[in-house]
Amino acid sequence: MPAASTPRSGARLAIELVVGISLSLLLVGVSLALLLNLSLLSQSADCSEVGCDPGQLAVILVVGAAVIVFGAAISIGLFIVRLIQRRWAFYWPAIGLGIVVLAIFLVFWVVGLWAEASL
Repeated sequence: MPAASTPRSGARLAIELVVGISLSLLLVGVSLALLLNLSLLSQSADCSEVGCDPGQLAVILVVGAAVIVFGAAISIGLFIVRLIQRRWAFYWPAIGLGIVVLAIFLVFWVVGLWAEASL
């Protein structure tokens, strides 16, 4: 049986709420900016001259976009659930931000490997 959580003061709960909402808004903004970056990458890729397969690039970008969207949605959802449970919750948007940033770096790395292989 889990141990009962200690009651927190109203000021501490308010600070946690403000920090969590701020991190959630930051997470949503960064996710939208990265999705815009992925759409610009898909529009700027010209596979006609190199002889590459545009379907492979589309799959890479769709998987990256899915990881970004689901990473942000799940972490914000867990933040809301933890707030309803009155437990520590502010770290979930920070974890989501880390997942989103890591996902964009992995997408660019995979696209770079794919571009080198198609040359």
